[in-house]
Amino acid sequence: MSRSLLIRLLESFQISLSADSVKVINLCVRKFAHLNEYALLSFLLYLALAGQTGLMWRPRLAGGSIVISSVYALTDELHQVFVPGRGPSFIDCGIDTVGASIAILLIFQYSEMVSKRNPVQVMALRE
Repeated sequence: MSRSLLIRLLESFQISLSADSVKVINLCVRKFAHLNEYALLSFLLYLALAGQTGLMWRPRLAGGSIVISSVYALTDELHQVFVPGRGPSFIDCGIDTVGASIAILLIFQYSEMVSKRNPVQVMALRE
């Protein structure tokens, strides 16, 4: 399905590529989508689990968000065993876990940046 959409998009811009090029671009777009979907999932899980503390750094919540996202990725691949024309891919699980980890890394970076700007306020929140 994504391949046919990509072909239509390229045709609308009057771009002509070989079948192999379209295949590679389609693969990259799909894998990048996996990365982004699980980054968003992990980010939202962290926010949901953090509650009032928001984006303040919590290592246990960070780890939990990555684990939950990774387990969900595994169950998603497992369900594809039962979908005609689809199959499981542990590579996709790895990409999903990397996406989840990137989101958590960005939360960590943001939290560090905020704590350097307002160390007193962050200390008060942690107490």
